[in-house]
Amino acid sequence: MAASATDERFAFVADWFDKPAGLTKRINVLYFPSNNSVELIDVKLRRVILRRAVCTNLIGLSQFHIGATVTVFGKQLTLTDYLDEYTRNKLGAVQEKCCAIIMGDAYPALGQILSAIYEAQLKVNQIVLRRPTADQAGELLKDMQLANADELVGRMSQDLVCFLELLGADVCAQWRALTSQRSGLRSAFGDAFFGSLNGTCAVRECALIAALPTTAMLDNCTLCIIKPHAVLAGQAGHIIDALISQGFDISAIQMFTLDRACAEEFLEVYRDVVTDFNAMAEELCSSACIAMEVRQQDAVTKLREMCGPADPEMARVLRPNSLRARFGISTARNAVHCTDLVEDGNLEVEYFFSVLQG
Repeated sequence: MAASATDERFAFVADWFDKPAGLTKRINVLYFPSNNSVELIDVKLRRVILRRAVCTNLIGLSQFHIGATVTVFGKQLTLTDYLDEYTRNKLGAVQEKCCAIIMGDAYPALGQILSAIYEAQLKVNQIVLRRPTADQAGELLKDMQLANADELVGRMSQDLVCFLELLGADVCAQWRALTSQRSGLRSAFGDAFFGSLNGTCAVRECALIAALPTTAMLDNCTLCIIKPHAVLAGQAGHIIDALISQGFDISAIQMFTLDRACAEEFLEVYRDVVTDFNAMAEELCSSACIAMEVRQQDAVTKLREMCGPADPEMARVLRPNSLRARFGISTARNAVHCTDLVEDGNLEVEYFFSVLQG
């Protein structure tokens, strides 16, 4: 029987890696959007391991889709299936996938485009920069029924191209409407936007893109991470727009969902330096983050100045226009991570765009 409208319940099957036990466990996840609460049930033991409790780090139902990773009181859960037909019928229609393509001509508006996608309530499941070969570009475009496909293959193979994996109800049609001839984006940047014909084509296209190599250069660079809370709040576009407007060149970008071990490994240098290390690690692995290789003369120092003090309250006093002053909530949830030391710029980028790629 379906839950009442005032206490609607959505149910999922999830995998959770129990680190102390060294086992991956099957968990049933019950989510109640009325008050953002969750209940967890161990399938094998047939036992409730978390009675219904409000989970403050979750922002809503938009986080719950097949393939997503959500963190509930320190447990990182990967949603693998719907548990009941009610959830499948309600949410299955919003799971259509679209491979959205943004050509290099529109690079200056990448942040604005991302903000427009969030405002249209489309889910960004992945964002990457890639440089496909002519053959790879041709394979990507072959189902899109484009009259100028040959010309586009040449353009794509000569420049960086941004690819987004979007999720939503009728998402392919929504992307076409967002970038139609009547849209401000197309009038400003011309023939720079393309996308999947339908959800079936998108699955193939997104798989092809996932196999393409990173565009990270891994030298003379620094790392900027848009933290999970800022991604979930739809602020990534504003942050990227601010970076580009300040002259930073984004040479690689990708969405990552870290596990706790990777988050702690990346932040290890801060373990004995900051008092809220555990909160920082929990935030970084709580949901998807967006990592970017950014470049500019004296990039590490310039980006650190743009991000501002780690404490957003202090940033609002000392650097009110900084990213952390504008988008930060707390020291752990301060919108962005940036490299602190000049000598660590290349190393931090390498961790995301080389080590984690393996």
